[in-house]
Amino acid sequence: MDNKLDIVVFGATGFTGKRTIPYLHKLCEEDGRQLKWGIAGRSEEKLKRVLGEYAQKLGADSLNSTPIIIADVADELSILAMAQKTKIVLNCCGPYQLYGEVVVKCCAMTGTHYVDVTGETHFQDIMLSRYGNTAEEKGVYIVHGCGMDSMGVEMPMNFITKSFQGVLNSVEIFMHRLEDQTGTGSALNFGTWSSIVHALSDLKSVWASKRAISLPKMSPSCSLRFPFSRNASIGIPNKRILPFPSPDEDVIIRSQSYFYENGGKRPIQVRHYLLLESWKSILKLLFIGLIMIIFSQCSCGRKLLLKVFVALTNSY
Repeated sequence: MDNKLDIVVFGATGFTGKRTIPYLHKLCEEDGRQLKWGIAGRSEEKLKRVLGEYAQKLGADSLNSTPIIIADVADELSILAMAQKTKIVLNCCGPYQLYGEVVVKCCAMTGTHYVDVTGETHFQDIMLSRYGNTAEEKGVYIVHGCGMDSMGVEMPMNFITKSFQGVLNSVEIFMHRLEDQTGTGSALNFGTWSSIVHALSDLKSVWASKRAISLPKMSPSCSLRFPFSRNASIGIPNKRILPFPSPDEDVIIRSQSYFYENGGKRPIQVRHYLLLESWKSILKLLFIGLIMIIFSQCSCGRKLLLKVFVALTNSY
């Protein structure tokens, strides 16, 4: 009899991990799938507290008996032991550039499927090169980008490709922020902010990863829209367009490259844009970006950015 858990959420007390619990509870128990799952992290006390909070919120006392695994990225043996106890690890512990590799490594070694929500495409490329062959030999998947970056773009891309009557030439992606109705939220959570800061600290490697994957030129070409212009044809009027070097675009290009090289499928061109309310919003965002690039180049600057992120990301 297989005593392994089906799924373990690693980093269950963090921003993403905590929000995973109610969805996983519904998936595994309420819908009758009979999946066995657990949570993992460094502190047993905090893990129990999170389970207690959601048991009360959801009226589900069974959550209090959810298996708990103690694992710490600073202790590789504990991560290895965690990976051996489950079929799938949902890694919610970022920034992945700092804390993710040991989890990927242990999952590949033990034949455990690995899933995360990272938008750090340079990290994704490194993990593919270092552990892709091992994972393939073990018959398991390493699946990155299953959060806002980049599931929300890849799935619609697949849907459009399957539904489009003809040859799909190009896709334009426009992203804008919905207003926070409570007035209490920030544009980013700390984990995402921290990931961006550390990615910017190594821009040379990030851009090298972007250039490493190239696609053949297609015709007709999907030209870049004029920056800062307005265009009512996108269905959201009175917004200014700003080209955006999104990790979503990198992930899609990697997928298109794979389909082209392995199946001869015509690559789809992709352009990604932000939609902003006004020149004030654009200038504020560009100013924050410039400050982040400058300060992220040294350790003291990165520490400062991590301390003041709430003030800088409150809204734009």
